[in-house]
Order: sequence, then structure tokens, then C-alpha cells
Amino acid sequence: MPTKITKLLLLLAMLVVLALVFFYGLSKGPVQAEHLHTTFTSPYNISNSPDPPDGDNASQRVRAVLSDDNFLHVTWMEGTVGENANGPAYVRGGALWPSWEWAGAHDNLGYTNPALALDSAGTVHLVWAGGGNPPYEIYYASKPSGGSWSTAANLSQDSNNSLFPRLAIDSQDRLWVVWETEVSAENFEVYACTRPAGGSWSSPTNISNLTGQDLEPDLAIDDDDVPHVAWRNNAGDVWDIYYTRYSGSWETPLNISANTSHSHYPRLATNVRGDVFVVWEDEIDGADQFQVLFRRWDGTQWQGIRRVSSTPAKALVPAIAADSCNLYVVWTDYRNTSTEIYFSHSTDCGTTWLGDENVSSNTTSSEHPDVVAQPGGFAHIFWQNSTTEPNAQLDIYYSKGATTVPPSPTMPPETWQSYLPLTARHWAPLGSWEIEPNDTFAQANGPLQSGWDYYAYPDDNDDYFYISCPAGSIRVRMENYAPGIYGQMFLYNSAQQQIGWDNDPFDGWAINASINAGTYYVRVYTAPGGQGSSQAYSLQVSCP
Repeated sequence: MPTKITKLLLLLAMLVVLALVFFYGLSKGPVQAEHLHTTFTSPYNISNSPDPPDGDNASQRVRAVLSDDNFLHVTWMEGTVGENANGPAYVRGGALWPSWEWAGAHDNLGYTNPALALDSAGTVHLVWAGGGNPPYEIYYASKPSGGSWSTAANLSQDSNNSLFPRLAIDSQDRLWVVWETEVSAENFEVYACTRPAGGSWSSPTNISNLTGQDLEPDLAIDDDDVPHVAWRNNAGDVWDIYYTRYSGSWETPLNISANTSHSHYPRLATNVRGDVFVVWEDEIDGADQFQVLFRRWDGTQWQGIRRVSSTPAKALVPAIAADSCNLYVVWTDYRNTSTEIYFSHSTDCGTTWLGDENVSSNTTSSEHPDVVAQPGGFAHIFWQNSTTEPNAQLDIYYSKGATTVPPSPTMPPETWQSYLPLTARHWAPLGSWEIEPNDTFAQANGPLQSGWDYYAYPDDNDDYFYISCPAGSIRVRMENYAPGIYGQMFLYNSAQQQIGWDNDPFDGWAINASINAGTYYVRVYTAPGGQGSSQAYSLQVSCP
């Protein structure tokens, strides 16, 4: 018969088994992680233009900026055919939207593609193309805070067509404007002019100087007050995206799309880190099969081109906004029975993109969006939306998106799952597994122990881990990553700045770096096509 000691040992063994089941569950892998998502407010009509009985209304081609007091300043092309009233409209709003106003004259002088910017005093600066029948000219007007609109000034002063102006202001309140001008038949060039605070406008300067057509420029200014310009050109066999910047003089334009498919309609954004971001529509999937592509200048070089959208139809006329490394992109999407506004965002400066998400969600056509970034993970999205006959009407709609943004790693964790100490589970004979969700810096598993192996499945986009290291060196090693699927491994410092990267499994997954004392993050990225593998990988971080 079993002794009391034997019974006690059997009881202890049973407790150990129950403990293992408690920690590991009945399945072999971790719970599937949820992706970051965006919550959108219901679309709201901010133009509400009257639908005249004798003509069609058109509120379209919206552009917006955010002021330091978190008000949104918005402009668009406004016109009613029957009433012969055409010109740029303007409104300042946010939580509430008052009635819009005309930005100066609106006496049917023609109007296209207005753009606006704010200076440090809160003055609104506005440019547009107008002048009745072609040729159009580029006009400028301003409105000080609490004041009235100035008389429009002609900036282009050209006998040829000038269209698609863009405007930006640097930290010294210097204004920069770019546009396209038809210098001769089938030859458009990009021109620029500038005005210092309190000064006069410079003469327009040709900044493209390329053969073929240079169309639809966009403009952004970085924190060093450097203007960046991108546009499309068809000097070769296809349309390409060209880029230049001003560094005392305009640099020689660079082809940044450089592929064999047609590339159109670039948009630019910059951030406080010195990055420059470009998106455009590209016929990369075949004839009339456009996707939104993205490229980043990291301050020293252009990174590789990445795909943002994944529509089975086509994605057109994108726009981009940036708040540090939180990027927001919107576009017109054709995957549904009517065109819709879709949205995607990135929390790592464009290395990975989360979404496609439908913002407009209606049964009529939604097109030509714009997006504005606000710190805290907010994206303000505008677009033009059509109504049905008998009097077809275009109005400007607005929605605010709230995304999940990784907080600073110096902030306290928001839930018990953040920074979960895996070391408590090292007694388990099978090793230590990841705990989902670990999809952001804030959810990183850790602290890892130097030289110990950890295990995870490549079943979602991202796995984040963290470790505290003394000054010296760090080595990250990954083994048993499933062959045939695309992955990347990244190393970040405590400021969430990338300091190491590897995407080549053929020489072994490894990152080596010299470091200061602090907290470091490892991110393992798996492309969507490879997710779901039942083969676990092992991760080891060493910082002796």
C-alpha cells in the first residue's frame, strides 16, 4: 500500500501538472493578437451648401491645417453654376462647425485647388488658381486673426495657364508657394516663389527644368525650414515622381519612384525628426490597378518603397499627415459599389501599415480626401461627397479618427499586460513564451533576461520585447524563423529610435550594436502573407 510520503509526492506531482496547464493552457501557441484599430466619428457635412434649383452645387478639393490652439482651418473650391458664384471657401472649426465664408472675391473668376497655411500670429494665408477662362493665374490672399480678407494678389503674372498651387510657411513666417505652369504646348514646369515675413514676393523660378510635363506639385517644410517639393513627370516611358528641396538653391530633381509603372499625384509630409514622407498612386498591379505607395527620407537617404493600400480595385489621390512617427494616409478607393475614403496608419515611421479602414461608409461617391495629424493619435479627415440627382451636389464632409498610439516607454504601463515580467515563468521546462498582445512598445514583453531563449509564433504583424542593459554592446539573435515567409527584425533604443535592423535570413538573423545603459526594444515583424505559421521561432538578446 502507498505510504503517506508516496501519496504526498503524487499530490505534489498533480499540483505541478495543474500549474503547467495554468501557465500554458491546452494549446501550443499564444492567443491571436488584436491589431491596432481606429475609431471614426460619423461623417459630418461642414459645407452644407445650398442646392440651387437652377444649377449644380460643387464644394470640392478640400485642404486643411491645424492651428496651435487645435482649431481646424479648412478651404475648398466652392461654386454654384446657376448663381455664378465661384471662389475659395474658408471655415474655422473643430468640435463645432460654423457657416463657411468666401475667402475674398467670388464673382465667377474661376477657381481651382485652393491651399492654405497659418503663420505664428494666426494669420491665414491662402492661394488658388483663378481668373475666369484660361489662362488661369495663381492668386494669394490673407486674413489676420479677427480681421478681414486682403485683396487678392497675382503671384504668377504669366500669360500661360498656371494651376495647382501649394503653400507652406516656415518657422520664421516665410511663405513658399509652388504651382505648375504650361510654358508651351505639352510642356508644363513647376514654379516657386517666396516671401519673407514683412517682405515682398520673389519672381517665380522654374524648379523642375525637365522635359515632358511636370504636374501637380506638393510642398512641405521641415523643422530646419527646408522646403521639399514633389510632382509627377512623364519625360520617360511612364509617369514618375520627382523630388527636389531648397538648400540655398533648388537641387537637381531626383526620380524617387523609379519604376516601370505609372506614378501620379504625390503628397508630402515632414516631422520633427527630419524625416520626409511621400505617398503617391501607382499602377503597380497592372493596367488601371493603382495602389498607394510610400517612401521615406530618413535625413540621410531614401528608404525603400512600401505599399500602403491593399485594395482589390484601385486606390487614387492619396494624402498623408505626420505626427513624429505616427503617420496617417487617406485615399479614394474603388473596391465597393461607390467610391469610398479609406484610411491606413503607421506607428513606426512607415515601416509597417495598419489597415485599410473605410472612413466614409456611404452609398454615394466620396473622393479627393485630405488628412491632418494631431498629437495623441488623432487624424482629422476631410473629403468631397456627392448626392444624387435631380440636382447633383458636392459637399465637404469631415470625420475624426482616434488611433491607438504607443505611449512613450518612460510612461507607466496602462494595463497589467504592459511590460509583463516573463522572468516569473523561467522555471517552466519548456522555456518562456511570448504573451499577447505584444504589438506595440507599450505592450512589449519583458524584461528579458540576457542570454535566455524566448519563443513566439509569427501569427500577427508584430511581436515586441524589451530588455534593460548596461553600457557596452548588445546582440540580438533569432532562430527557427519559418522559411519562405517575409520577416524583419528591428532594434530600438529607449526613445523608440531604430538603431539596428536585419531582413536577411540567409546569413542568420542577428543584430549587433554598441549601446549606452538603458532600455532596448526588439521588434519581430511578419508580413501578412506569412502569418499563421505553426512553427515557433526563438529569440535571444544578450548584453553582457
